[in-house]
Amino acid sequence: MNLTKEILFLLYKHNCVIVPNLGAFILNDKSAEVNTLTNYASPKNRIVTFNSQILNNDGLLANHIKLKLGISYEDAVRKITTFVSDFKKKLSGQRNLGFDQIGTFYMTNEDKLIFVPNHLSNFSMESFGLPKIKLESHIHAKNVELVKVELKAKPQHKTYQVSPKKQETIKVRKEKAQVRKVESKSPTRRSKHRLRVINFLGSFFLIAMVISLINFELKLSNSDYDQNLASIIDSTPIETIKTFSLEIETPHKIYAEVKNKNEANNLKNQLSSKYKQVETIQEKDGGFKVFIISFSDKELAKEYKKLLQNRMNQKLSLE
Repeated sequence: MNLTKEILFLLYKHNCVIVPNLGAFILNDKSAEVNTLTNYASPKNRIVTFNSQILNNDGLLANHIKLKLGISYEDAVRKITTFVSDFKKKLSGQRNLGFDQIGTFYMTNEDKLIFVPNHLSNFSMESFGLPKIKLESHIHAKNVELVKVELKAKPQHKTYQVSPKKQETIKVRKEKAQVRKVESKSPTRRSKHRLRVINFLGSFFLIAMVISLINFELKLSNSDYDQNLASIIDSTPIETIKTFSLEIETPHKIYAEVKNKNEANNLKNQLSSKYKQVETIQEKDGGFKVFIISFSDKELAKEYKKLLQNRMNQKLSLE
């Protein structure tokens, strides 16, 4: 039985779900908001937090398991105890472990437990399933001045008598124009036109194929670099990670801003024991920065940047 799914189920019905000997998941309301800078509107949401100080069994989770499996209350408590024990062992070995659609736990070198919620989950039943909305800017009618256009009567054109010679010249020109029009519609001309279009499209697809092959080679050469997406806890070298992720092409990277190359190298030496992919980057303008860690999920990258900023003197940036 997957207890993480049962905890997730209970969070949609209760404000607090206590896992004995582990802690309590508590929901906090977040009002709907409109961001005028990014032109996005977010619905009402309930964000989950974790309190490791609340350890007593309130019976909510045990009774739910008892009713679902048809077992005794004591057997349900034993299942919870086994689950918590296995979870702590895995977390101690892997240093990070995900809770199904709820969040991710991290264990630091000082054995401090950190919880980062999954901001993609909305536990509010009133706004469940509502996505972010992209707002469109509208120009109100009261801010627009009406422009009046006066329609003027078309001037009457004078008619002139045309000489017979001029009429003959006009007739010849019309006949030549008619012949050119018929020739342009002939099958030969249409075939040539279609052949030009086909050649153009073929060249376009050939160029696109070459560009795709180049991108594929670049991705292969950067495969070792992409392994750094799995490292998401400072002060802890991480081999593997089991947590939620969004698969996108470009990861969100955290950099430390430095003044010069010497400061960059010193910071790199300090962090190399904690982050395997840390490296010094020289920018186009000649400046330097230090790459620390990258994520596939932007919200998770923001949360981790806040945690890391409290431990470092350098200014951090997220790109």
